[in-house]
Amino acid sequence: MQILASNASPSVKFGDTFRTDNTENIVITNLEDGIDGKEYEIVLWDRNTSISASDSIFLLNGDLNGYGNSIRFKCQSGKFFELSRTSATTSNIQINYNQASSMDIGWYTFIDVVGKGNLTNKISILNSKNHNTIITIFIRSIDGVFTFGGFDPAQFIFPKDIPNSIEFGNGLMTQWAFLPAVNKYVLITERMINFV
Repeated sequence: MQILASNASPSVKFGDTFRTDNTENIVITNLEDGIDGKEYEIVLWDRNTSISASDSIFLLNGDLNGYGNSIRFKCQSGKFFELSRTSATTSNIQINYNQASSMDIGWYTFIDVVGKGNLTNKISILNSKNHNTIITIFIRSIDGVFTFGGFDPAQFIFPKDIPNSIEFGNGLMTQWAFLPAVNKYVLITERMINFV
């Protein structure tokens, strides 16, 4: 396994299985030095890399992103055609609301956000496009009434009447879909849930 060069058009000359290791956002739009008839696998080993369709990369589905996901290509006439992909989807993670302004949620689909007191910071996600397309965020109090700052409108589209105060034993269940056209999560549904 080789580390893929950190640029938008990395070379696959030196192997057939690669992993990424980017510390900044990179969108791979081309692969160079492919051998016709050979298969190549790329494993995304960071949360900053995406692979997008282009004149030389043909994808069966949308862009590939998300830590642990992988894609297998076949090279033909210098172009790379997707054969298959795997998803490293995991189920849930719990985050303290104090860290909610820069959540690194990985590829989790259910995020349990807990807090107490009166906090004003807004929920936001690091590299939101590199996470799952559909996520559920459950916000709950761990003691008494919890008032929180809501969702960052730079990343979330929602009606203005989402509750921002929760009593212990209740939680705000929200489900979101990522809309690439606006690069934001759009609210699908929200409701208060009693869980005791």
